[in-house]
Amino acid sequence: MVRAISAPRRVLLPIIGMAAFGLMACQDASETDGTQDPPSATMTDPPAPEAMQEQATAVRIEVEDDLVDYTYAWSAEAAAIPAIDTSFREQSDTALAELRRMAEDEAKFRSENGMEFGGLFGSTEWETAGQSERLLSLAGETAAYTGGAHPNSGAIALLWDREANDEITIRTLFGSDRSRDGALRDGFCEKLKAEQMDRRGVELEGSFGQCPGLEQIIIAPKDGDGDGLFERILMTASPYVAGPYAEGSYEIELPVDAAIRNAIAEPFRASFAAD
Repeated sequence: MVRAISAPRRVLLPIIGMAAFGLMACQDASETDGTQDPPSATMTDPPAPEAMQEQATAVRIEVEDDLVDYTYAWSAEAAAIPAIDTSFREQSDTALAELRRMAEDEAKFRSENGMEFGGLFGSTEWETAGQSERLLSLAGETAAYTGGAHPNSGAIALLWDREANDEITIRTLFGSDRSRDGALRDGFCEKLKAEQMDRRGVELEGSFGQCPGLEQIIIAPKDGDGDGLFERILMTASPYVAGPYAEGSYEIELPVDAAIRNAIAEPFRASFAAD
């Protein structure tokens, strides 16, 4: 059965190979430090976010049968933007087809070898982290079980510029990787280390004892009080990025202070409020 339900729910994302689920959600992970010009505004002012939301409802696509347990969902704010809504529907179709193909292969293999098959799982859910007149910030998680020892999951984020009618990267938001790192890295690493010590009790050697580069971190501006200005930066290290699978994800929030706000590229700075 396939259902589209306009009821908001917590965002949880599946990982079916991660590629099939995160096509549009990928943030720019380029290793270069080059700058990127912010997109220029269009000549026509976009509708106010509140007016756009009144025309759309949250979308939830669910399919459950003997082969797959599948969900793809996004918020009303995302559904109100045709380009995002269309892209998510296309991604959902692609991800479901791939999950079903994998499930059919797995079911056949298990049947031929006298083993039971309980089906495969895939879920991608987006929620609105916040929005301003210009920017819409989406965050969520993708998760999937496609065989193996355990399910996989990972954070995703998307930042949409209404004036350009296009997705922008965190590099574009800050103007460059250097500006991003200068504004966020020290605060992120300090809070991450404290959280790691709380979970572990001891310091680890090797890569899990080091602070990962921000190109590995999913970053999403967040408006916690709903006033139309972003006052926090949500930074998520998915499993295996900052620790072993058993530790799960690390979610770090940084308040937008004056230094962070000033590091944001000028065209987007008005969307942020400094604590």
